[in-house]
Amino acid sequence: MSITRSQFVKGAATGIVGTGLAAATAWADEPTQAPAARGMTAADWEGTWSFEIAPEPITDFAQTYETELIVVGEGYSGLCCACSAAQRGVKTMIVTGSTAPTCRGGSNNATYSRVMEAAGIAREDFDIENVYQEEMITANSGRVDMTKWSRYANSSEEAMNWILDIVEARGYSACLEGCNTDPDDPRSPTTMFPASHCFISEDLTFAGIGQIFAVNSLEDEFKQNGGEVFNGHVARQLTRGGVANGTEGRVDGVIAQNPDGDYVLFKATRAVVLATGDFSRDRDMLAKYCPQAIEFVDWDKAAYWDEEEGYDYGLHPDESAGLYHGDGHKMGLWVGAAWQHTNPCAMNVQGSWVCSTQPYGSHRGLVVNNRGIRYSNEDANAGFVAQAQHMQPDRQSCCIWGLNYAEDAAPWHSFGQHHGDDAIAPEAVVAGWDENVEAGLYFKADTIEELAEALSLPVEQTVATVNRYNELCDGGRDLDFFKKARYMVRIDPPYYGAYNTLPQFFTVHGGLRTNTDMQVCDVNDNPIPGLYNVGTMVGDFFTNIYTFRIQGQSYGSCLTFGYLTGKYIAENE
Repeated sequence: MSITRSQFVKGAATGIVGTGLAAATAWADEPTQAPAARGMTAADWEGTWSFEIAPEPITDFAQTYETELIVVGEGYSGLCCACSAAQRGVKTMIVTGSTAPTCRGGSNNATYSRVMEAAGIAREDFDIENVYQEEMITANSGRVDMTKWSRYANSSEEAMNWILDIVEARGYSACLEGCNTDPDDPRSPTTMFPASHCFISEDLTFAGIGQIFAVNSLEDEFKQNGGEVFNGHVARQLTRGGVANGTEGRVDGVIAQNPDGDYVLFKATRAVVLATGDFSRDRDMLAKYCPQAIEFVDWDKAAYWDEEEGYDYGLHPDESAGLYHGDGHKMGLWVGAAWQHTNPCAMNVQGSWVCSTQPYGSHRGLVVNNRGIRYSNEDANAGFVAQAQHMQPDRQSCCIWGLNYAEDAAPWHSFGQHHGDDAIAPEAVVAGWDENVEAGLYFKADTIEELAEALSLPVEQTVATVNRYNELCDGGRDLDFFKKARYMVRIDPPYYGAYNTLPQFFTVHGGLRTNTDMQVCDVNDNPIPGLYNVGTMVGDFFTNIYTFRIQGQSYGSCLTFGYLTGKYIAENE
């Protein structure tokens, strides 16, 4: 029951601006004094960071290619854009550091589709007004570009049916992923609408991990429509007005480094589209634009993986090490692009699934920190659960529940199930718990005292916390954290307990200032001619934290805006 994406998905540091030290002179007859540290000021933060300074222009090229459209990056958004344009007759090249299409996960949101229609879901069943308002205003603090959200909501059906045609023509299909639905409690913070599409095959039917079928199908469709892919070519600079790192005129090319280390110039007569993913491997960029994510990245591991630039990492071998270096963001800044309006960018983290009744949630019973103290309303979505755990001592938390939880917290659904699948039987749930006990992942005891000792929790405090929780359950009201009564389940013997895993870090959303047509804009909000971006790096679509409430919205936006941008360029450039 504690399955995680990282168990299934296969897809695939620079230092922060430091504090200066004042020089100190040591004399032979005087004690040596330690240098005085200088603290940072607002002026330091507002100054020019190293990643914002354009490097020396590259001017010598071993080879030159010319085409109409260049897409930088072969992930999901880049492939959707390139394929959409190529289908409409635009001569298109993909320039990518990867050796093959990259992807991660497999949840693709759309407000409607023919898959949803076939599943018996009526278009009017999706309370889009309520869900979108809650996400735009409540979860994202109203600090998002609502025009992008509106366009996404009104265009995602067209985009989803488009890619369904592509994958189905290659023998794959799509299902709706199971989600946290509760018809009796539609306003629960964990409740979702079943609108996440997952690509599956005859051999792989596990929902939520089949994105490789989509990107491989897109690449094949792209090549069938005359598209060319230059793998192992790492984009280093853009040309604007025919000048590397130029700041006037039209963006008209990309300079890339090929596998031999030589520079190659790709000239574009129509447009350049950046689709290079996030910037979570650049510590300086995180410090300025998403400082809350720094603690979630293990920089020692990031340094280890930096032995290679890692463009084949769709899902990084170690999620805690960050993902990409922000190459596209930097190249855009060097030619005059502005950063998004909203600060900070949104990080994407997933909380633990230990003993969870829901595919995208966490344990809804009692959760305590390593001091045996309850610290939150447990009915929370994945990103919020991760945040709450992160604020606890040593970032640790434990779930405590009783055998009765299997029946009283039903129904049980898990990640990987399809929408409409039968719930997991309580006896099967208990069997899974006991298997985890045998494996040493969970603990089981006849008394709370014994369980607390097994979990290395303070016994007296843990007993008091469990007694208080049971008292609240008996009273039918959570007077401490206001969890809804329907989720207040007593903890009765025999008792189970387990430590939650550390929050999983996935990516950072946001970046260059972008209008509704995905044109990259300057500081005056004017589009830079010839420059677009799509995918994770689009600015002002998310802020704060990715909540998972609209399941698969990240990939849904990659698909929708990638598809629309290819179409827009074909019709307008």
